Amino acid sequence: MIPKGPEDFDVAWFNDVLELGSAEVIGAEVEYLTTPGQTADVAGVDLTYRGDTDLPNRMIAKFTAKAEATQGVAVAFDLYRREAKFYEEFGDGGMPVPACYYSSASTDGREVVLLLEDLSAGVSPSWASTLGQVEIALRAAGPFHARWWNNPELLDKAFLVGRSDPVFFNTTASNAQASLPLALDNALTPLCEDILKRWLDRVPQFLEWADTRPYSLVHGDFHPKQMFFPTEHGDGRFAVIDWQFPMIGPGSWDVARIMLAGLSTEVREENEDRLIENYLDDLRDGGVSEYGIDEFRQDALTGHLISLAIHTIACATEIDRFKLEITDLGLDWREILFGRLDAIFAGANPMDQLPYMR
Repeated sequence: MIPKGPEDFDVAWFNDVLELGSAEVIGAEVEYLTTPGQTADVAGVDLTYRGDTDLPNRMIAKFTAKAEATQGVAVAFDLYRREAKFYEEFGDGGMPVPACYYSSASTDGREVVLLLEDLSAGVSPSWASTLGQVEIALRAAGPFHARWWNNPELLDKAFLVGRSDPVFFNTTASNAQASLPLALDNALTPLCEDILKRWLDRVPQFLEWADTRPYSLVHGDFHPKQMFFPTEHGDGRFAVIDWQFPMIGPGSWDVARIMLAGLSTEVREENEDRLIENYLDDLRDGGVSEYGIDEFRQDALTGHLISLAIHTIACATEIDRFKLEITDLGLDWREILFGRLDAIFAGANPMDQLPYMR
C-alpha cells in the first residue's frame, strides 16, 4: 500500500517497509511541511522505536501530490517512477543525495512514496541562492559528470530520460504548446515566445542533433531549490534532492540550469566565464579531455531551451504558489520565470547559434 496522505502513515506501515532489524516502530507522527513540494507532497516523519536501530528518528516522506494539475504533470513525465528507480539503482552515483530509507512507485507511475533523510540542519535557499552556493554545486557537478561521461551502462537504464527520447521530448513539446497561452499571461517575452515556437517546430531536428552529443548522468532540474547547503556555522551538508528528471544528456545542461535559476543576470554575466572554465577543468581532472568551450556553449544553449519549455509548462501548474514564493523572497518572479532566459537569448540567440534551430 502506498500512502496518499499523513493519515495513511501508521505504525504498522512503517514496521512493514523499514529495515529495522530487531527493533520496531512504536510511535509515528506525520505532518505536512510548511514549505510544499513542487511536484509531490512532503511531510515530516517523527518515529519512536523500541530496540536498537541505525535508522534516524526523523525522516521526510515524499508522496503523490493531491493537486490534480500537479499530479497530471508528474504522471505525464513519469516523474514518480523515475525518482524511485533512481534511488533504488544509483544511490548517490557520485553526487551527494539524501539517504533513502524506502521507495516505492506504482507500476502505472501514478503513486509514489519515498522516505528520505531529513536535511534541514542545512539550508535550502530556494530561488534566493548565493554565488558561493552555486559554486559549491558546480564543483560537485564536474566530477559527477566526468564519472559517468559516455558510460554505456547508462543506456541500459530504461527509467532514465534519453538525450533524444522521442516520447519524453514530444510530451514536453505538446505540454509546452498547450501551456503557451498561460505563459503569455505570465510574462513570456516576445523573444522567448519566438524561440519556443521555433523549437516546437524543430523537435525532430533537435532529437537528431541531441543523439550526436556526448552524454553523462544529468539531474535534469539542477537548481538551488533542489539542494541543501551547509549553514554559515557549518551545520548540515550539501546534497541534491528531487531526482525526478534523471537524464542521459550533456552535463552542461545541469550547468546551464543552475546558472539560470541560481544567479541573477548581472551576477551570471560577471562570473559565467570563470564558472564554466572551472567546470571544464573539473571534467579534465576526471579524464574528459575532448570537450571544449565551443561544444559546451552549444550544449548549454540547448539546456536553456529545455528550461524555456519547463518554465512554460510550469505556468499550467500551481503558478500562483510559485509567484508567492518568489515574491516572499524579495525577488521578481517575472525575471526568474522568463526575464533571465530573455537576457541569455538576447546574447546568444539559439535560432542563430544552434544548427537544428536554423
